Amino acid sequence: MKEFSTSLKEKLKQMDYIILSCAALLALLSILVLWGGSNVLHGGKNKVIVQSAAAFAGILLAFLIATIDYDALISKFELVFFIFSIVMLLSCIVINKFIPSISGSSGESNWNWIKIPGIPFYLQPAEFVKITFIMTFSRHIDRVKENINKIKNVGMLMLHAGIIL
Repeated sequence: MKEFSTSLKEKLKQMDYIILSCAALLALLSILVLWGGSNVLHGGKNKVIVQSAAAFAGILLAFLIATIDYDALISKFELVFFIFSIVMLLSCIVINKFIPSISGSSGESNWNWIKIPGIPFYLQPAEFVKITFIMTFSRHIDRVKENINKIKNVGMLMLHAGIIL
């Protein structure tokens, strides 16, 4: 557990404040553009409030994600992330095929979205899988980097990528 014991103060020193500042300024700009482009007196105020709340939540989430030590996290939970990726991708197929009432697809053409029942929210599991795939695949490459050209390692890397693809 030594990897997770880095103090918050040390993580805050390592944070890239230029990127966080740019994100905050872009969020503020989006709110100002929405304010100026919408008729605030006729219902546009709700859009500005929703955009402000989403911008605040996004900046807060970015700040929290920036404090995560991905190397320590993936070294401990690599298999969990890989299985999570597979389950998320299979959930699209299962839900859209067998429970179409909660699917986000419009017919047979798009099975990439899952509608969360009860709320007007759709989930696209592939977006989570992109992040977990990058983390697990890079960890896999790191493990075999000395012998990456051996046929067994190339085959295992192809299998790793092939399962997700």
